[in-house]
This record gives sequence, C-alpha cells and structure tokens, in this order.
Amino acid sequence: MKTPDKNLLRLTRRIEALEDQNRSFRRISIVMILFAITLLFLGAADSSETNLTTESLTLVDKGGKTIALLSAGEQGQAVLSILGKDGKPRLEISGSGIRLRDELNRIMNLGLDDWGDLLVKNPEGYDERLFGLSVVDQKGFGRLGLGIYSDNSTSFFCVDPSGQFRIGLGVDKDSYTKLKLYDRFGNKFLEESKE
Repeated sequence: MKTPDKNLLRLTRRIEALEDQNRSFRRISIVMILFAITLLFLGAADSSETNLTTESLTLVDKGGKTIALLSAGEQGQAVLSILGKDGKPRLEISGSGIRLRDELNRIMNLGLDDWGDLLVKNPEGYDERLFGLSVVDQKGFGRLGLGIYSDNSTSFFCVDPSGQFRIGLGVDKDSYTKLKLYDRFGNKFLEESKE
C-alpha cells in the first residue's frame, strides 16, 4: 500500500483548516446579522413613527465618527457595512453574501453574485461560475477559492500573485477526485484522477 504524499497531506490539512475557519465565519456572521436586526427593531420600537423610509442609516460613535452604515447597495439590495478605525469597510453583509476586508485591502468573500460567484478563468481556456468562498489579494486577484461550479462539481484552487492558476483539487460531476498542478507558466505537470 502506498503512503500518502507529504504535500497532499499538507494540502488536506490546509483545506480542513479553511473549512474550520469557514464554519466559524458563518457563526459569527449569523450573530452579527441578528444583532443588527435586533438594533433596528429596538430603535423602531422607541419611535412614535410606525414606518421609517430612508436610503441609508448611519451609526456614529460618541465623537460623531461613522462606525456602521445600512444602505441600499448598487444592485438595489440592503448592505450593512461595519467600518474599521480608518473609516473603511471591514465587514459588509448583503443579499449577495458577506465580505471581510483587512487593512491591506485583501478580501474574503462568501456568497454569490458579484461577491462570491466568481468568474474563474480555467487553465483549459473556458470560464466557469463558482459559488463559494474566495480570498482576493490587495491587487484584486482571486488567490484562493473553494466552491461549487454550475455542474455541481466542487473545487479548491490556488492562484499565484500574477493570476496564474497553480493548484486545483476537487470532485467532478461524475464523482471522480481530481488533482491538477501547474507550473508558473501555466503548463500542467501533474494530473491525477481517481474514482
């Protein structure tokens, strides 16, 4: 019996760690959404008005600095933005999904549409739609992805800083496990497929 390759074991551990982070991220997001909804209802309960209509609500701290926004997004859906100390959005929640952004403008997306339904340029030359989790670097390149394609196949992929697809791991629509590795020039040097 063949022993598993160290790189494959390392990759498996990384995927498991990403899945753990994803579960934690979902729990935190649900709590934050419920908290925001509760705040809205508590504010409405104290008001003598029965209906409040506005394009945006701004939450400020004691000093008058904006710390959160609830507004109509570009696609006509509500967007809750929680701002960092620098006044830039750090957490955005909308009907499209959830977006986390750090100080270096790296982004983690969970969702669909323009946030998580990523258009991935596949090395074989065709475009695919991916619903899932993506991590985008400060230059706007999708560097890591985990998701489900339109044909119900699943994938984990890594892209290098130049945007070159390097690692693909997943299960195709026929339930075959696939592993593909590419060099920095986009040349496939390993492809494994098992039933």
